Amino acid sequence: MMKQGHYQALKELQSSPNLIVLKPDKGHGVVVVDKNEYVAKIMKILDDKHKFKPDLAPDNVQLIEKQIIRELQILMLYGFITETQIKQLKP
Repeated sequence: MMKQGHYQALKELQSSPNLIVLKPDKGHGVVVVDKNEYVAKIMKILDDKHKFKPDLAPDNVQLIEKQIIRELQILMLYGFITETQIKQLKP
C-alpha cells in the first residue's frame, strides 16, 4: 500500500511536463523518465526498418465502396430494396 505522501509525490511527478511516469516492465513500482530521452528512445525503435516496415498497400476504400454500391444496385434491380434505401445505405 502506498501512503498518502507517496500519492501526492506521484501526482506532482505526473504534472511535470518534462517527466513521464510509467509502470516498470517487470514487477511493481513506478519508473520516472525524462520525456525527451523517452521520446528519442521510442523514435529510435520505431525508425528501425528491420522491425517496422511501412504499409505500401494501396488504399482499398474506394474499391470497396464501388463494390457495395454495385451490390446495392443489384438488390434494387431484383426488388429487395428501394432507391430510397440505397441512398440511406450508400457509403
